[in-house]
Amino acid sequence: QYRFWFRRSGILEQTNAQRRLVRATLDGETFADMHLSADVRIEGLDGVTFRVSPDGDSYYAFVVILPDHPLYKTYFPPEVQQEVVAANYTAGDTFTSALGWPMAVLVRVESGKVTVLRGIRLFENPTKGTWARMQVKVKGDLIQAAVKIDKPAVYVGARDAALAEGGVGFFTDRSKGAFKNLEVWDAPQMMRVL
Repeated sequence: QYRFWFRRSGILEQTNAQRRLVRATLDGETFADMHLSADVRIEGLDGVTFRVSPDGDSYYAFVVILPDHPLYKTYFPPEVQQEVVAANYTAGDTFTSALGWPMAVLVRVESGKVTVLRGIRLFENPTKGTWARMQVKVKGDLIQAAVKIDKPAVYVGARDAALAEGGVGFFTDRSKGAFKNLEVWDAPQMMRVL
């Protein structure tokens, strides 16, 4: 015998692609340690937010940014990538070079200032309008995140203790993304990107 539970899930969409740092935070609980999962439509620079402060000025975001987005260099500074590549890889190792590829980026935003914590290139080049499955797991100062489109999931992690707790929601910057199927747990779960 099987029992099913079904609830229609709406889609929250940002329609004005000119707006900077658009953030929609769900009303209700705040979280310190937590796990969230959502489907995000990638239109340029889109993702999820967590540990959003009550005034909305400070939060973390896990985003996917396409290389043709006007803020690509802001969300993944070329000089940082060159430094990483020079220190860890040979000049002929083009697989690890992220410049010019879509990126999964973990950032901290404080009063409009974006601090990139960690970024990694995606294994594919999604077209605008592609849906991506995103997950974020937070325990103390350890932040782990994953994104999957069609190919194997890409994982990224960082340690940052600047923000202790807050709300969760959706984030976009000069883009028209959307999200649906948001699930939030009040404790870290095992990362599982289907």
